[in-house]
Amino acid sequence: VNTVPRGVTIYLNNEARGTSPTTIHGLAPGDYELKLMKQGFKTQVRSVTIETGKTTTPPLIILTPIL
Repeated sequence: VNTVPRGVTIYLNNEARGTSPTTIHGLAPGDYELKLMKQGFKTQVRSVTIETGKTTTPPLIILTPIL
């Protein structure tokens, strides 16, 4: 998961999974909610589908500063 800015906290189905950039291993196939949070920026939420035998890489996610 890559973001601008870096250092964004990554939640997968509301469970913290590290900060960006990162790779999350060992996910079972299925649909997940990817939530990205960083103080001073608007939270971003995306849906991600993991398929058996495939690597899933979401596109670069750019967080918008809160003004």
